[in-house]
Amino acid sequence: MFRILELDSRRSAPTQVGEGFATRDDALAAVKRHLKRFKASGRNPEGSYWWTRDADGLRKCWISENREGAFDPVDAEAANGGQPGQARDPGK
Repeated sequence: MFRILELDSRRSAPTQVGEGFATRDDALAAVKRHLKRFKASGRNPEGSYWWTRDADGLRKCWISENREGAFDPVDAEAANGGQPGQARDPGK
């Protein structure tokens, strides 16, 4: 199960956009439909998150995957500004 998360400049925690999706392709199509509501949008070069800008400021969207009942972000490091594929040192 996949879902779309969005972080905007007014909130400190991401919120879910729409309902859950059975496949990543369904979630990707839903992200694209969501972004069409805004005049300006784009994505990072790695394609791990999308951004929009409106009167309320900047928003960032990404797809999260439900693994064994808990939702984990897909490419969470990249969605939070890190580099995809790099391991995080748990001691830091």
